[in-house]
Parts: sequence; structure tokens; C-alpha cells
Amino acid sequence: MNDAQELGTAFADRVLIRPRQSPDLVDLVNSVCQLIGRRLPYDDARTIDIGTDAEHLIFVVLDGLGSRMLAEYAPSDSWLNTHMRESIISVFPSTTPVALTSLSTGLPPAIHGINGWWTWLDAIENPVTVFHNEVALNKASLFESMPALTELYDWDPILPLSNRDNLCFLPDNLIRSTYSDHAFFGVERIGFQSFDELPTILPESIKSKTRPTYSYVYTSNPDTLAHRDGLGTTVSDSIAQIDQIMHSLVTQLTAKYLNFKIIVTADHGHLAIDEHLTLEPDSYLMSYLDSPPFGDMRMHYWVCNPGVSNEFIEEFKNEFGDKFYLLRTQEALDMNLFGDSNPKAEILSRFGDFVSIAKGATALRYGGYPGQESFLRMKSHHSGLTADEMLVPLILCEN
Repeated sequence: MNDAQELGTAFADRVLIRPRQSPDLVDLVNSVCQLIGRRLPYDDARTIDIGTDAEHLIFVVLDGLGSRMLAEYAPSDSWLNTHMRESIISVFPSTTPVALTSLSTGLPPAIHGINGWWTWLDAIENPVTVFHNEVALNKASLFESMPALTELYDWDPILPLSNRDNLCFLPDNLIRSTYSDHAFFGVERIGFQSFDELPTILPESIKSKTRPTYSYVYTSNPDTLAHRDGLGTTVSDSIAQIDQIMHSLVTQLTAKYLNFKIIVTADHGHLAIDEHLTLEPDSYLMSYLDSPPFGDMRMHYWVCNPGVSNEFIEEFKNEFGDKFYLLRTQEALDMNLFGDSNPKAEILSRFGDFVSIAKGATALRYGGYPGQESFLRMKSHHSGLTADEMLVPLILCEN
């Protein structure tokens, strides 16, 4: 059996989660669009029953709160678990830039083109760090290359919705980021220093509007804490705090006699890492490559020099074959791993010649990218296909 066949067996045995095999984040966004009468952004989306419309729709993204994390670290009678409808699937790679762009567009990664923490851009023939707007290898600003910025942000957000007042609630440090400027262009953005401000600022903000509203809310926890401290007490405490904040939000909305529907989900889950591997710049494997690998820590895209694909496969299997599947990119596309088997032609280069995918709980990072020390300190990660990473909650609450 080759690696593509072995991966197919892992999907069949539910050892790993096959993208798009059941309702996912793309379907959820399209279902929200259907609910409010907006044209569906993705023709192949399946709709999820999320009930009826409300005067005030509130869409909350809790970064890193996977379904398995929620089940393990939140009591069964918590607000989050009490209102949980079902688990849905994230996108692949299961990492924040990819998932948030799907949530912003209603499109799978194969269509919107943001397909990793590090994404390849033809304009500079290099991987870039998406949220930082930097060349991955040397942190050079993309503002020095406007064609690169234009290529990176060549996707259309669904906001603002024309039939509602649109609001976005983000941490203060993200409110004016380049990514936010694009995803929420024309949307009223309201920052907070701490997520526990939400039960005060959101009800007051939407009550002042004369039209129905749509509010997008994002918080970076528990993701940041899970990376730093692993899956344990710190994460449990963070989830308990989030649970109390959501309960308080409902109380305040109800006290102001507002008709609301709250939809809560996450971009991905988390998996405790048992081994951190580094691909050094002087590795023999690098001699077969035209570029450092890009993508993320638990999946990667590889671009080979001409005529050495077979040698690369052999060397990869010698070094990492026990930890990672290696598929030709066309095999990965045929398996619909990126949500659509026919990427736009102009982004096809972003998927490289080969795709590697973690089999277990290993992370692999190219040592030539800045930030290697922080990678080695991370206790938990994501971007792979395990249930811990791919399953996210769909939580609904309305009055």
C-alpha cells in the first residue's frame, strides 16, 4: 500500500478525519448566509440547520477550542456544553489563517488560497507568514512588495452584509492588523483588552443600532494558552472563564430585551505533541528541494528540483516516513483534502509537488525559519487530521 492508500485506510478506520466528509466550517458560514438571505459564496456547500433568523446574529470564534478539548475540560452542565448542538469539521490544514479565511469567505482553502501558516506567493517566489505579512525566511515586510500583498489578499470576504449593521469585536492588538483591514473592510470594529469586556460592550453596541445586526467575535484563547502550557489546568481555567463570559453575555442581552441568536464555534482543536522534529537547512533532504517546506508544523508542502522527485521520496521516507505520510499533491487534491479537488489555477503553486501529513503526534519545522526556539517550547499544536485537531463544536443559543 502506498501512503495515499494508507491515509485512505486511516480515514476509513476513523483514525484520522477526512475533510469535507460531514458538515464543516465552510458549510456553517454558507448556512449563516442562507439564514439571512445572502447568496451562498460556495456552490458546493451543504447547509446546516441552525434554526431561524434573529434580529441580532452573533458569531463567536473561540480559537483552539476543539470538541475533544471541550468535552474533557468543561463540565457537562457548563453553558458551552449545554448549548452544544454537534461537532463539525474544521478545514485542512487545521490552523488559524486557513480556518479564519474560510470563515471570512465561506470558501474552502483550495479556493481562497490561504493554505497554511506559511503560504507560497508567486510574486516573490517564497513562502510568507500570513498574519505577519512577512517573508518566512527573513521576516522582510511584504509592504516592500505590493504585488505580493495583492496576491496574499486576493480573496473576497463576505462582510459587510448589506442588509444589516455589521460589527466586529476583536482583541485590541488585532483590530487594525492588515488581515483585519481586509477581512473586515467597511465593518465597524470594536476592540477589547480582555474578553470579559464582551458582555458589556456587545449588548450596548448592538442596542444602539436601528437595523438588524451581525456581530463577529474572536478571541485567541484557549489557543495561546494551549500552545504555551499544554492541555491541562491553564486551559481548563480558560475554558471556565469563557463559559462564564458567554453566560453573562446571554444574561445581558436578555436584560436589554434583545432578540438574538448566538453561534459559537472554533477554528481548530489541539493535540499534545510528543516529539518536535527539525529539518535543518543543511539537511541532505534539502538538496532535492527548490524551496524550504511551507504549510505548518504537522503538514507541509514540498517543491522539488526538476528530475529528483523519486530521490526526494526515498530520502523523505528514510528520514520521516515513520512519522508522516507523503502524497503527491495531485493525490491530495484527488482526495479532496483541501475542500475542493480543483483549486484555482493561479494558486495551484501554493500546494507544491508533495504534501506531508502527520500520522501521530509529531511536529516538524524547518529550522531556517525564525522562531525555532518558541516552536520547541510549544506543548500542543494543530494543523493535522486527528480528531483532536479537526473536530470543533457548533454551539447555538437563542431567545
